[in-house]
Amino acid sequence: MPGPPTVAITGACGRIGRALVEHLATRRYPLIVIDRPGRGLGAMSTFGTVTELDLSLAPPPGLFDGADVVVHLAGEPSESASWERLLADNIQASYHVAWAAMRAGCRRLIVASSVHAVSATTKRPVGPGDAVAPADLYGVSKCFVEALAFWCAHRGPMSAAAVRIGAFQPVEASRASGAQWIADVFIAAPDLMSLLERAITAEYRFALLHAIAPGRDVLLDTRETEDLLAWRAEHRLTTWL
Repeated sequence: MPGPPTVAITGACGRIGRALVEHLATRRYPLIVIDRPGRGLGAMSTFGTVTELDLSLAPPPGLFDGADVVVHLAGEPSESASWERLLADNIQASYHVAWAAMRAGCRRLIVASSVHAVSATTKRPVGPGDAVAPADLYGVSKCFVEALAFWCAHRGPMSAAAVRIGAFQPVEASRASGAQWIADVFIAAPDLMSLLERAITAEYRFALLHAIAPGRDVLLDTRETEDLLAWRAEHRLTTWL
């Protein structure tokens, strides 16, 4: 039987990136870990090949040579970030990653979107086929990332997915006092890790995946994601049930 695919992870030193690196390393995935200089990437060399670079600049040729799957988690995470920051880190960097993955002949590209792509909607829950509704420029940048993944999947042989990620929290947060503020978008760390791993291995051409836990009045409808990936969040917010 063939071994697991080689996975390149951008934003490897971020909260989600580090968690995914550690999760996949325990499952013996060959890894290429990427982040910008000054983020402490050298400490992650035990997990795989490390590459330091600013993805908002055109990457060197061969960045993803040898990678089967690219998981793009790098980007500006603040909803209040300036347009100049979002343009560089969420739009230009995402384009550079997508183009480099296509040039390298990668099998799949997975990009991190956000619930902010639909946070201004009046519809509950939002399905993958419903219109985007960003409430801020950060959300607008995530709409671009989703469209970029769709374009990649329909431009050539590479498949792609965009993952709308909710409030990424440790399991303990689901039981903490005052956690109601994340009740409609909560996703526990191990559940997002299992979803991303399934997104790496499942069969599809393009997918818009919803990564939140089930609950009352949640923002995202996860049924299509659950069916496609044979996945379901195991941890729910319990403080208000």
